[in-house]
Order: sequence, then C-alpha cells, then structure tokens
Amino acid sequence: MSGVINAAGSKSGVLDSGLRADVPSFHVYASGGWQPWASGFRNIDTLTAVAHDTGNNWNSSTHFTAPVLGSYFFHGAVYLNTTTTSYIEIRVDNSIAAYSLKDYSQKGHHETTLIWKLNAGQRVTFGFSSATTSNTYYAGIGHTWFEGHLIG
Repeated sequence: MSGVINAAGSKSGVLDSGLRADVPSFHVYASGGWQPWASGFRNIDTLTAVAHDTGNNWNSSTHFTAPVLGSYFFHGAVYLNTTTTSYIEIRVDNSIAAYSLKDYSQKGHHETTLIWKLNAGQRVTFGFSSATTSNTYYAGIGHTWFEGHLIG
C-alpha cells in the first residue's frame, strides 16, 4: 500500500493492490447555450454541471483547489466563435500555465492540456482571453468542459 500524505499528515489518494481509490479528480462541463464574453480574461463560469468530483475539490463552477501536494493532469476544451485571435488558458493561482491559440474569424473546438506540480491549496482555473468584445462560446455538454486528476 502506498499513497500521498497531505499537509495535515493524513493519507489521501491511497493506492491499494494497484487499484486507485479516492484520488482527487473532477470532470465538469458547461450548460446554457451560446454565451457572450468581453475582452480580457474570463473564467468559464458556466462549468456548473459536475460529472464527478472525487474529493469535492471543484468550487462551484470557478476553480479546482489542490487538496495535496502532487503532480496533476488538466485538460480543458471550449467551442468558440470569435472575430479575433483568442487564447484558451489554464491558470494556476491566476498566472497562465498553459494556453492554446485560436486563429481569428473561425468557429471551432479548441483544447489545451497541462501537467503541473501543485502545492496543497493552489487554485487552477480554466478560461479564455481576447482583445475584442464580439465573442461567444457554446456552453453545452460535449462542447465546453474542464477536467483534472492527481497523477503522482
């Protein structure tokens, strides 16, 4: 048996006989149809549908909080309709950690991935940024989502 010891000294993410149990993980997706967004960075605040949240570390549509020190995998996708160059971003404590560039005047599905070592308590958000105000994204199952899990 092995596992991860959190800041309080208790076990989390215990591995037993090769099977992973209680490993912090989540998958959330957006709902609500086409949503407008203005220039600058915006968290995707429509990530309100929770497919799963092992450990309850997803905070009401805005961010994931790392419960323990470790390496985490994150993946996010969004369906954008924009008239200018835009970025989808994964941020750690409000600093860009990974992004994907979307060329202007295209409607489409765009994704980005991040593997990052986090300390317990660090926050991870998913969003996008653009220099113009004439943008929309589709908040619907299979179109806009964010997920992550502890990998070690």
